[in-house]
Amino acid sequence: MKLDQYIRSQELTYAQFANMIHHDPKTVYRYAHGERMPQPHIMTKIYVVTNGLVRPDDFHELPNLF
Repeated sequence: MKLDQYIRSQELTYAQFANMIHHDPKTVYRYAHGERMPQPHIMTKIYVVTNGLVRPDDFHELPNLF
């Protein structure tokens, strides 16, 4: 699941999610919209806070091969 999808599905604001991972809301917005890639330790926080619903590979656009 993409980060933006998760935030919307939980009816959170970017600021609320940023608070959950102890990060800047503007940067979370950039992560959610593919403008910036989280560093590995931030990806780990996102994975943990979302109970594994947002995975590190969700930040990469992979071609649809099928």
